[in-house]
Amino acid sequence: MRIDRRARRRRRRIFYLCTVFFVLLVAALIVWIIRLLPTKAASDSSSSAPSVSESSAPADPVESEQSVAISGSAGESSTGESSTQESSALPAVPDGYELLPVSEEALHQGALILVNKTYAYEFPASQDLISMYDLTDGLYSVSGTDVMMDAVAAQPLDNLLSDFYAATGIGSINILCGYRTLEESQELFDASAEQNGLEHAERYVMLPGYSEHHSALSADLGILLDGGGLDYYYPTDSYAWITEHAADYGFILRYPEDKTQITDIDYEAWHFRYVGFPHAQAMNELGFCLEEYIDFLKQYTVEGEHYTVGSYEIYYVPAAESIPVPTGRSYEVSGNNVDGFIVTVGGAA
Repeated sequence: MRIDRRARRRRRRIFYLCTVFFVLLVAALIVWIIRLLPTKAASDSSSSAPSVSESSAPADPVESEQSVAISGSAGESSTGESSTQESSALPAVPDGYELLPVSEEALHQGALILVNKTYAYEFPASQDLISMYDLTDGLYSVSGTDVMMDAVAAQPLDNLLSDFYAATGIGSINILCGYRTLEESQELFDASAEQNGLEHAERYVMLPGYSEHHSALSADLGILLDGGGLDYYYPTDSYAWITEHAADYGFILRYPEDKTQITDIDYEAWHFRYVGFPHAQAMNELGFCLEEYIDFLKQYTVEGEHYTVGSYEIYYVPAAESIPVPTGRSYEVSGNNVDGFIVTVGGAA
């Protein structure tokens, strides 16, 4: 009897151990299956998901910025690494427009470039300069044969001063200076700092490289005095005609008296800058200096509302390798020397 009881106890113990082992085995199997299922689901999901080029998700911001950067040469990014221009990175092209390739240098060229204490002038390989001494027919005078203006501004300046003589009979206007080289600007700045102090020089003479005169789009005017001397131009009496009508010839007073906080240059009644038609008229109507106008135009895009001046339309395009321009209409493109291009549309092609 004792033997039978012991045998039964042994069998129960074995049965119990087997049961526990089986339960643990099943539990382990269940845990393994649970862990396996997410991995398999993720694998299945990744295999069925569309590729990056097919996905509607936005591209990585860093990659997007590189794809629209103006390249130093074809097929290379601004960092010198090889890049591929994706079609999605190109500017929007509405109906009636086409893409015009533009060079990196073009960002720093044109009648609307902003040159000030923040944005230096980028000297091109060559400049198309015209001597104002050769243009004048005696209705105004020029300080020397080396007074040059950019070809786009020379004739309008001649027209402005010739028409001033026709309107007033005054022939004492003198063009003091136009284009300045980097070396000439350095000499002027150093001389002003030595004679009047550094603070005065920084207020009235731009640092070399940051002067509008490098662009040959600006001219300083003077007045020949009866006694044979020479003074800066001020819009007094009949001379005010020049300031009042400058915009009709594409010129603006670059450093107005009420904009010194923006231009960071004291009032210069004699400094006129060519920006072209119709921008000079627009700036006069808006009461803007050039800094304000460049920022103002950024709200007008090719696909959105255009800023209109009479029959002209104006819009801004961020810097890119190609920009949208109209088909079947005449237009002009100018870089702003900051971050993009300004397109002026007017008339029929």
